[in-house]
Amino acid sequence: MMKRYWRLLLTVAALLLLLTSCGAQKKPVATVGENEILYEELRHEVLTYLSNHKTATEEELRAAVEQQLLETYALLLLCAEELNATPDSEGMKEAVDAELEKAISALGGEQQLADYLKEVYLTEDLMRRKLAITKLQMDLEAKLFRGTRLESKDTLMAWLDQGNYVRVRRVFIPGALGEETAATLREQIIGGAQLSGLLTAEQKQAGAEIGANEYFYRDLNGSAEELAAMELSRVGQCSSLLTNSEGYTFFVRVEDDRQTVADYQAITVLERFREAELAPLIQAKASELTLTWNEYGASIRLSDIQ
Repeated sequence: MMKRYWRLLLTVAALLLLLTSCGAQKKPVATVGENEILYEELRHEVLTYLSNHKTATEEELRAAVEQQLLETYALLLLCAEELNATPDSEGMKEAVDAELEKAISALGGEQQLADYLKEVYLTEDLMRRKLAITKLQMDLEAKLFRGTRLESKDTLMAWLDQGNYVRVRRVFIPGALGEETAATLREQIIGGAQLSGLLTAEQKQAGAEIGANEYFYRDLNGSAEELAAMELSRVGQCSSLLTNSEGYTFFVRVEDDRQTVADYQAITVLERFREAELAPLIQAKASELTLTWNEYGASIRLSDIQ
């Protein structure tokens, strides 16, 4: 009888703890327009940011979280304007249910899903909302990029085939070996030397290396490396010498491998191009919005959130 009594007390205590936790998660902390932001969403954004910026100050943290929240609701506003759709639109629950089942299957079960949610600072409700927002973004992209090179993997590949990607090997020479060494190695390749025997054992020991095959895509990020690689029009050609705080780099054009691009990279590249095109639209819309903390949200020290 006593054991049964204690089991009952423990069950009630656990239930009260769960209810208290759920209550805290659902407590409003701010608004963006007519949208109410709950503690669970704030906590997710805070801990996600801190996982990548461990030394962020309280001011930096709040500014970054505010911007991320504004961009989330800017995306939702774009979806409402372009698609007349929201996370609560008809058919969205069924779509989210299907994705959640896929997640459970991929992870190996409901307990594994629960463990995953804990790792990424999500409640199940918030995960469902994130899935709905992802579905809306995909629908928005389908509309915005219809009839363009970013409409599909096939349209992107057709554009890439017009000389808009290159496959290269990276040659890196650490600063300690000097620019003259890097320039000499580059001249050796131009003169017909092979990559396989380019570096001496001493140069390798000092940190010089020749990287594996990598790909660059025109106008994906506009970096100096991308620009240098995209100048290479024929196999064996060397790029100009690039300098940074770590040393010197140049690229050597190698044979293209279209099948690898089509099979393993095109979808990721398509997503990156789409994100780059969509980002300015979201940021412009975010600049029209205001996040207003309520008394509770303003009182929270974000860096103390666990």
